[in-house]
Amino acid sequence: MDTDDSKLTQSQKPGGKKRKVALFVAFVGAGYSGMQHNPGCKTIEGELGSALNKAGAISNENAGEFSKVQWNRAARTDKGVSAAGNVVSLKMMIGYPDIVERINSNLPAQIRVLGFTRVTNSFDARKHCDRRRYEYILPAFMFDPAFRAAETNTPIGAAGGPLAKASASAQDERPSVRRSAADGAAAAATAEAAGSRQCRFSEEQQARLNEVLGAFEGTHSFHNYTVRVPASDPAAKRYILSFKCAGTMELEGQQWVRMVVVGQSFMLHQIRKLVGTAVAVMRSLAPPDAITLALDPGRVVITPMAPELGLFLDECVFESYNDRWGNDREACVRLAAFQDQVDAFKSERIYPHIASYDAKNGTNAAWLSCLTEGNFRFSEWRTSQLIQPVQEATEGRPAQNGRAGGSSAKRKAPNGTAHANGQGKHARQTEDAMGKEGDPPVRRKVPAKYTDKSMEAEWSD
Repeated sequence: MDTDDSKLTQSQKPGGKKRKVALFVAFVGAGYSGMQHNPGCKTIEGELGSALNKAGAISNENAGEFSKVQWNRAARTDKGVSAAGNVVSLKMMIGYPDIVERINSNLPAQIRVLGFTRVTNSFDARKHCDRRRYEYILPAFMFDPAFRAAETNTPIGAAGGPLAKASASAQDERPSVRRSAADGAAAAATAEAAGSRQCRFSEEQQARLNEVLGAFEGTHSFHNYTVRVPASDPAAKRYILSFKCAGTMELEGQQWVRMVVVGQSFMLHQIRKLVGTAVAVMRSLAPPDAITLALDPGRVVITPMAPELGLFLDECVFESYNDRWGNDREACVRLAAFQDQVDAFKSERIYPHIASYDAKNGTNAAWLSCLTEGNFRFSEWRTSQLIQPVQEATEGRPAQNGRAGGSSAKRKAPNGTAHANGQGKHARQTEDAMGKEGDPPVRRKVPAKYTDKSMEAEWSD
């Protein structure tokens, strides 16, 4: 008898017919170039797709062809970012009673499939996701402006502090973005010697942090909190429902501060830049109104970007879909159905990874040493040059072919390098959704010292 699966009908195959499902996934992002499949890069979706194929959930004919199984993810997490509850929608074979165990047996321990829920054929994890909740954790010493380096008696992060000289010499990138392993180890040792583990986060600090984070809530232009998206682009407008400090926790003998942000969608690096600016304000390096200054659509400033280490996607919410379809399916698309597994993954995988990696590599201490007035010119934010009107920027020339100032959108940046004012093919990619085409670009007149050269280096998609 011929047992070749390719000659069997879909219902006769061991896995049964393909069904549309919402697949709940948790992972530690270390070592991966983000969630989204990217040929030539090690990604979470690459690992997941391979495991689904080996487990019999995706046929050999469809292996590696995500479009054939209607694959969509709710959130496209960036390089190194973890997740406790991302969701992937796809058509897969669910006939095996132990299909989840089969999938997980083909995945590394840092990636887990929590389970799945049957959904309607029209369900799209990205389009039907109403909001996304992220959590970011930092050690308590990061918020204490009185925390000083033991040997130099200079605040870590102040101009001239530890590693500041080495940071300033890196002219080809923003020093707060990338640090060498040696710098990280040195910063970790310095922070340890200065008593970083003894720092505590007080109730007064928590109240102050909630006040600072609350300034981000609502609808604003977050053009200064991402890369290569001008204020004139509608994609810069984002709605943050809430941003709160969720208290503290103890990890490896050190107190860590939890921050939770809920929004409809987020742009590339947006949350990390929000946190970086909040830390600068809490440490009194940036003025109290720094956040609102950077939210001004007519102002261009360079905001500090916190490390990716402490960030993870906590949950994707599908409230509108559940209200319409939830009662007609086996279950609503809610992470709560797998909450015990989620809590276990966070306590056994995500939190320990963040704390242990930081203790060994000094990621946060090294970043803090670069959070200086010299690097970000916080004191000049109020007087920074504003975006010029389109008419002035183009010297009165009319727009042609939908672009200001002629048929070519290219301009010369202050450092002499050509750029397209954010009009490149990657300019409007976000962590969760593609931005739409906006108004004609405006030319930004920004001093050379404000040129953020980390933008090109950090654009990974």
